[in-house]
Amino acid sequence: PTSSVDSLVRVNGLLTRRELADGAGDTDAREMERDVLKVKVGDLADVTAEAARVDDVVASQPHASLRLDANQAWTTDEARAFWRALGPATRRAIEYIEEPLSHPTVESLAELSAEASRPGAGADPTDSEPGPMPIALDESLAQGVVGTQDLEGDTARLSNVVALVLKPALLGYGTSIRLAAAARAAQRPKLVVVSSMFDGDVALSHDVVLAAALGGAAEGANARSGRAAQGDAGDGAEEEQQQVRHGLSTYRYFADGASRFVSEAVVDDSSGAISVVACERLLRQAAKPAREGRGGRGTG
Repeated sequence: PTSSVDSLVRVNGLLTRRELADGAGDTDAREMERDVLKVKVGDLADVTAEAARVDDVVASQPHASLRLDANQAWTTDEARAFWRALGPATRRAIEYIEEPLSHPTVESLAELSAEASRPGAGADPTDSEPGPMPIALDESLAQGVVGTQDLEGDTARLSNVVALVLKPALLGYGTSIRLAAAARAAQRPKLVVVSSMFDGDVALSHDVVLAAALGGAAEGANARSGRAAQGDAGDGAEEEQQQVRHGLSTYRYFADGASRFVSEAVVDDSSGAISVVACERLLRQAAKPAREGRGGRGTG
């Protein structure tokens, strides 16, 4: 039997660079209610000013964990300066920084991990000295910079890579599954997030089913979200709060009422809950014309 938690995939909120620059004024209020927010960064030449913007988000959304996405915007020195410029409360709220480096290599990612902290830094939660920068990989996977061999072998140099962000639209579903399986076998990184591009109903439905198949329960210490990570959730909410929040909230860019995904699969937009059963139904309906065109015959 499928449990109520297994039948739902939950998604993070999304704060674009334009919305961040505008002070989130144009952001859908339902996005800001999510307990995990993905925030796009990397568009300001002054990384100190950009860090101040992110500090403001944390101050205004103290309930939320943050995932920052730099889209390979920074040099090693810029990424290190940004991490150091963040306030202690902001660094505690950050699950990971996705793709901080331009032209990344395994060596430069390892160098950033080493340079982003000093021995003993971050041991005290109130310490202004940052601990290690938690890194997530996205484009580096599609570019072949990091592959399954790096996850299955001795990855001590990449110990601060805490998450894989899998975009099936770029990687394909086969590669996405192989990467997730390699991470699970190596028990590193602990967090695997399925992420969409500006996909339509069918692709988004496939992504939701993949996210559900990979499992919703987070294992990593940094994978618990928002207030639950700080012990604020009640016992009845613990299983829900431990679910991975996936990066599938791009559906909000569809016109209202124009998407069957939005009208049929999105159960609760405020919490970012999507029905796996509804997505499976959408996929069956999308495949129906092809089946009828074959006269109802199976593919064998």
